[in-house]
Amino acid sequence: MDQEKYICKPKDNTTLVLSQAWLPIRITNAETAMVKLVGSHAGKEEPVKAINAYGVTMTWNEWISTDDHISCPQPYLRTRNEMLPVPTILLTTTKWNYKQKGKHDVSYLYARFKGTCQICGNKFPMKEMSLEHVDPRSRGGADDASNTTLTCKKCNSHKGSIFPYSDLNGGQLKPAKPLPFFHTFTKDRPEWEPFLFKA
Repeated sequence: MDQEKYICKPKDNTTLVLSQAWLPIRITNAETAMVKLVGSHAGKEEPVKAINAYGVTMTWNEWISTDDHISCPQPYLRTRNEMLPVPTILLTTTKWNYKQKGKHDVSYLYARFKGTCQICGNKFPMKEMSLEHVDPRSRGGADDASNTTLTCKKCNSHKGSIFPYSDLNGGQLKPAKPLPFFHTFTKDRPEWEPFLFKA
């Protein structure tokens, strides 16, 4: 199959991971996808299979022995001696460890809230915004995505270490609700779409 190919970086998010029920559980990077698929072949991991362009599951040996991979463009990882195709969909067991806390930054939160301060409700340029810890770190609040939101610098200063604090609607200020992990990726990998909308 003649397809456009590209060399991806090991940490590029390339691969949709499906549970044993064929439901999406996460998006992972090229390096992790390859390690899981190869490890499964070596008997070091729970069974993991790649899914090709026709929805057929493939073991590691089947995956690397054919040019009939998933979609255009097809990501590849370059090794010293060869280029290895990275599966863009993996079928695994529900035992895959996919929970991550992660952190938000101001640019992510600015896009997430369309530049709106979550305390006063006004819109500002990004340079006038800040990441706000809902439960202040001085009180033991976590420094991760589960405890952050977007505020203007003025509101951030007024809030200080007060908890709880009111939001723009008069309720209690809350961290940004998590978006579905796949929300930004559907346009990039159209072969994921049939699986994402089952969730």
